[in-house]
Amino acid sequence: MINIIDIHNNLNLNPKDKEDLLNLANRHDIQELHITLNPETQLQAIIAIHSTKLGPAFGGCRCISYKSIHEAFFDAIRLAQGMSYKAAIMGLPYGGGKAVLIKPSFITDRVAYFKSFVNIIEKLGGQYITAVDVGTTVKDMDIIATQTKYVSSTSSSKGGRGDPALYTARGVLKGMQAAIYHMFQQTDFSKMRVAIQGVGSVGYCLAKQLVKRGAEIYICDVNQDIIKKCVREFKCKVLSSKEIYTAEYDIYAPCALGGTINERTIRQLRCSIIAGSANNQLLENRFANLLHDKGILYAPDYIINSGGLVNLVSDNDNVILEKINYIYDLLQDVFKKSKLLNVSPAIIADKTAKQIISSDTHSEAV
Repeated sequence: MINIIDIHNNLNLNPKDKEDLLNLANRHDIQELHITLNPETQLQAIIAIHSTKLGPAFGGCRCISYKSIHEAFFDAIRLAQGMSYKAAIMGLPYGGGKAVLIKPSFITDRVAYFKSFVNIIEKLGGQYITAVDVGTTVKDMDIIATQTKYVSSTSSSKGGRGDPALYTARGVLKGMQAAIYHMFQQTDFSKMRVAIQGVGSVGYCLAKQLVKRGAEIYICDVNQDIIKKCVREFKCKVLSSKEIYTAEYDIYAPCALGGTINERTIRQLRCSIIAGSANNQLLENRFANLLHDKGILYAPDYIINSGGLVNLVSDNDNVILEKINYIYDLLQDVFKKSKLLNVSPAIIADKTAKQIISSDTHSEAV
């Protein structure tokens, strides 16, 4: 049964909200939820631990604004589950977890804010290892590292490997190659049109690699400065937040926040492949079947974006390269089974990850 620990009365969870939270956590097989508030530093932190069966729960620390407490819980829970599946299917000795910090409108003291977050990490005694994620930086991880050893993606001066964005992008590129080979029997990007939604750290690295390989790039982002930079460097076309779903191109690469694949956007999409770095790309799991029925090939997000995790948990560059290259082979196997069984690749990937976790093995076979 799910354990909910450290809930304070001022979290404003009424009995109905708590029941809904328990149901949500149980539906996603969450092992533990830890919630901590620190009014002095403005901290509202959620750590969701999906599984520690294969090893300590590894997962980034996300710090963004949320419309509601329920939305923050939903994000943490689904992200934690995805991290478990990612580590398992990539043969890594880790479980999955995720930290979500509900960002205030303005963080008064960022150092104090992240130091107070350490308290909940330390209480877990190594069950959870944090890392950089959306809304946090390597500098934030350096702050955390002054208080605990259970942190990754710190700067090189702190013994870490820094921001994993480049390695995540390399893995996405490998996944795209697997997808276009499956769909078009080619790995050449010279005739591919790729729409990248979100050209932050990962999306920018991905765009750079795709342009080098001759792809035609479309970009969409809320940050006008990064749009101008990409247009200047890559001579790419810009799509609005509406056009990103309705424009005609070959590959849709969601590289921002999750939930962009839903009933409305699936009806609008005119692409052949979805392959991007965002977590939780499917607003709900059932949308995987809608994509499959429409003939759109979906590369499961926790496989294609696993290059960042691989980089953070290994110090051996050869091992990292080997694992990132393995993303291509793994997705090829997933796509073949998907075609053979006429089900979504997401269903094949989920089933495989669950079997690995339940069997307590680190097999990489699909």
